[in-house]
Parts: sequence; structure tokens; C-alpha cells
Amino acid sequence: TPSLIDSWEAGYIKQFKNAQFSTEVYHRVTHDKIDYILDSYENNIAIQKPKNIGKDYSTGVEANLNFKVKKVWEPTIMASIYHYKVDSYSTGKKKTRESNNWDLRMNNNFQLYKNITLQANASYSSPTVNSQGTTEDYYSIDGALRMEFLQRKLSAIVQVRDIFQTSIRK
Repeated sequence: TPSLIDSWEAGYIKQFKNAQFSTEVYHRVTHDKIDYILDSYENNIAIQKPKNIGKDYSTGVEANLNFKVKKVWEPTIMASIYHYKVDSYSTGKKKTRESNNWDLRMNNNFQLYKNITLQANASYSSPTVNSQGTTEDYYSIDGALRMEFLQRKLSAIVQVRDIFQTSIRK
């Protein structure tokens, strides 16, 4: 069964000369939430497979700030603080877990030349609950190089995700 999401959001955007600030409050409910459930079997065999486990709820606030530092550098800073709750029926009976979470991201775009852009992104997610327990905090740094050709009709992108292999989720 696919997941369906009810989402209520209200936002505000303020434009400045070289910057834009936006904020949003939200409440989201996911029905028939799909989570990856780890089933253990004999001989130390474990299989992780998707399963509809119940509902989850997120209520919080997000803020974004996008600005130009120099003509060649445009950073965007994003933060969110939210309360998360999951009602799981994966074991046959209802289990509720809740946590207060926060995420922080920073995207940096560097215009190296008129047709070459470098992007460096960093993100952090706080510890959170899930249907089977908790997930520890994690962070990641990604990078990409984009080159455009033929008057921007063609582009080539080289992307590296989790450069330092730090986003291992436990």
C-alpha cells in the first residue's frame, strides 16, 4: 500500500537586495508509513524489507536564508526544528515513539567560470526515533561540479556524495 501524506503548511518569504529569507510552520501526517523492518531468522540471517508500519507525525518550523557573499559565491543555510512521533503496528500491537529533532544544512554554489559551477553541501541530522527504536545523529558532505556547453543547452555533472563516508546510520 502506498503512503499518503496530509500536509498543512504556512510560510513567509522576505526578499532583500542580495538575500532571501523564508520560514514555514508545518504539520504532516503520513498514513500507511513505509519503513524498512529488520526480520531475524535462524543461522544469523537478517532481512530488511519495506513494510507499512502505521502512521507518523511531524510538527515543526523550517527557516532558509539564501544570499550572495560575492558575485561568485551564493550560500544557502537551512534549519528545521520539529517534533516527530511514530505509531507503529509492525509487531502486531501499537508502539508509539516520540522525539524532538533538528536538522541543519548548508549549500554553497561557487561560479568558477561563466560555464563552470562548483557546489559543496553539508548536512546534519539529530538523533531521532523510528518504528524499531532510534537512529543516531549523522552528517554528510557532498560535492558536485557542473559544466555547461553549447550555450547552456548541454551540461555535464560530476557528483560525489558523502565524501568522508560519515552518514552511516545506526
